[in-house]
Amino acid sequence: MHCFVYLICAFFSAITHSVHATESMQVSLYHGQFTEKDLGNALIFSYKPLDSYLVAMDLTYKPDNKWQPLWYLSDSFCKLSISNSAALNLSYVYQGDETGVGFNPHITINFERMLPESLAFNLAYSAGIGVSYYGYLPDKTTHLALADSSQPYKSTRWLCYLMFEWQLSHASLPKWALTWRIHHRSRCYGVFYPKREGIHVGSDYFGLGVRYFF
Repeated sequence: MHCFVYLICAFFSAITHSVHATESMQVSLYHGQFTEKDLGNALIFSYKPLDSYLVAMDLTYKPDNKWQPLWYLSDSFCKLSISNSAALNLSYVYQGDETGVGFNPHITINFERMLPESLAFNLAYSAGIGVSYYGYLPDKTTHLALADSSQPYKSTRWLCYLMFEWQLSHASLPKWALTWRIHHRSRCYGVFYPKREGIHVGSDYFGLGVRYFF
């Protein structure tokens, strides 16, 4: 846990010292609950909750506009204000014996304005991809060996990380927003873990949270 806190502080300090006027940084916190449905069902808001939860923090950095080619294209053609950002997601999962900290660095594409500018409310959408490391879980070799006997673990250490998020904000509170996220880990079609009959190493959490913009 001390290492977890240290990494948060180190990442936060490094980025805040490098942010310029046209760059931005965000921090978000959310609480999620596991859904037994797969990602396809999660994306259409089909939800079957189970007794497994996580608390997570995102530290997000959006580069200067000169590193945002999609921004210029989107503002010129579709006015969606599309941008890219890099984030470090730190998760604490508590699910019976499988309890520990996970690290999910990822990059995102952000549709920053989905509603007309004349409205006080704004809806934004983000999708991201990265890697997921949960050090308290067994590695792939150990997990496969256990799978041939009695499998006490539902997941494995290294997996792909995906996130899909809606963000709601209001003009009167420009530095704050509410978020709703799908927090997804999977084997990525065999890249991180082979397909085995009856073994599902992925997971999906629905998370509700709050974001602050620096």
